[in-house]
Amino acid sequence: MHSPMLIFYRLQELYENRNTQRTQHVMYTSKTTQNELTRLCGDVAKQHIVHHIRQAQYFAILCDETTDTREQQQLWFLLVLCQQQA
Repeated sequence: MHSPMLIFYRLQELYENRNTQRTQHVMYTSKTTQNELTRLCGDVAKQHIVHHIRQAQYFAILCDETTDTREQQQLWFLLVLCQQQA
């Protein structure tokens, strides 16, 4: 389970590791670091969405795919949650 704090601690760990290698400037531009941060952020977003789905009385997922003028496929999702009012 990943949380925003885990992302913070991972960034701090990367920073400290680079400081021990006597690097003056820390840049998070390597593909490995960017992929890890993207994955961690995705995990946090997924957990947030799943939590709200579990709390909802009903939910629906709509999706559609289209190809734009550059022949690039694009897919969108719409999540609708219905809560019972107290």
